[in-house]
Amino acid sequence: LDFLISRMEYKRVPIVPRMFIEYSGQYMPVGDISLKPDSIDIYGEAHYISVIDSVWTEAFYETDVKTSLNGILDIVPQRHIQYSTNSVYYTIDVARYVEETVTVKVETVDLPQEKDMIILPSTVDVTYRRFFSRVRFDDDDVRFIVKYSDYLQSINSRVVPVWDNMPQGIITYEINPRVVDCIV
Repeated sequence: LDFLISRMEYKRVPIVPRMFIEYSGQYMPVGDISLKPDSIDIYGEAHYISVIDSVWTEAFYETDVKTSLNGILDIVPQRHIQYSTNSVYYTIDVARYVEETVTVKVETVDLPQEKDMIILPSTVDVTYRRFFSRVRFDDDDVRFIVKYSDYLQSINSRVVPVWDNMPQGIITYEINPRVVDCIV
C-alpha cells in the first residue's frame, strides 16, 4: 500500500478589493481604500499556490455615497487553497469638496541673477478641489513656479509648473496647460 502525500506550502499575497462605488455630487474618496489586513497567507499544494499572486474580496456595490464607509468583506474562496483569514475590514474616507478654477501667473525661482527666463504661456488655469469648509483661499495661496534646476534637467526646455506652498485642504488639482516652454 503506497500513499502519495503532496507537500503543503504557503506564501503571503495581497488582498484586492472588488468595490464599485458611485459618489454623490461633490463627494469623493480621500486617499486609498484601507484594508486590514492588506495581505494574507495562503496554504496549499505548491502547484496550486504557485499560480496565485493575489486574492479577491467579494464584490461590493454602493451608490450615492456621501459619508465614509467601513465594514467587513469576505474573501472569495478558491479550491484547494486555505487562507489565514476569510475576511477583511475596509475603510474608505469620503469628503465633500468644492471645485474652483483660477488663472495664475507662473513665476520662476532659483534663477541666477545673470539669467532671464521667459515662460510660455505665462499663465496656467488651475482647477483644484478642496475640502468643503468656510475657509477660503486668497489668490496669494495659489502660486505656481518653475524652478531653474528643473529647466536645466529638462530635455526639451518644457517644464511642469508646481504649486508652491500648497495650502492644507487641497485634495487634488490639475493645471492647463500641463507643461510650459522655458526660454533662457
